Amino acid sequence: MAAVIRPFRAEDAPALSALTVAAIATLGLRAYSARQVMVWATRLHTQASELSRPVFARAGFALIARRDFALELGGEHIPMHNYAMEKPLASCFT
Repeated sequence: MAAVIRPFRAEDAPALSALTVAAIATLGLRAYSARQVMVWATRLHTQASELSRPVFARAGFALIARRDFALELGGEHIPMHNYAMEKPLASCFT
């Protein structure tokens, strides 16, 4: 049977959220403690660029902190930044 890929629909969100939580809860225990998995499975986390921050905000992500850092290019340290953002997920642990 061939797989069919279709555009996302709003009604897909609960199933995708449940799938994400189940994958984290099942596979995460291979490398993380149960407590770490529990925290991880309750929220999505991203490091958003300056340009993508508004997109994530519109999708329900909250700004946690600005991260300032430098990347090296040819021996020169170039200042950069991004934003730590999180969005709560329905949790299988509650």
